[in-house]
Amino acid sequence: MGISYPDRTPYIEIECRDFPYVGIWTKPGAPFVCLEPWYGRTDDAGFAGDISEKKGIRKLDGGESFEASYEIKVF
Repeated sequence: MGISYPDRTPYIEIECRDFPYVGIWTKPGAPFVCLEPWYGRTDDAGFAGDISEKKGIRKLDGGESFEASYEIKVF
């Protein structure tokens, strides 16, 4: 995914293979947009469960490890 100038010239690209979610957000009036690969997501409206019940949560048992990476290209 990426962001381009109005003439479609690339500005930034982010490659985030295997990430199940991507957060795209900004603050009103802010001079930036955030592109964030996520292995979890915000709560559904009204969610009141335990963190282990959250959609997309990645749980590791003791002794397990997990590694992920992404690539950002700025033009």
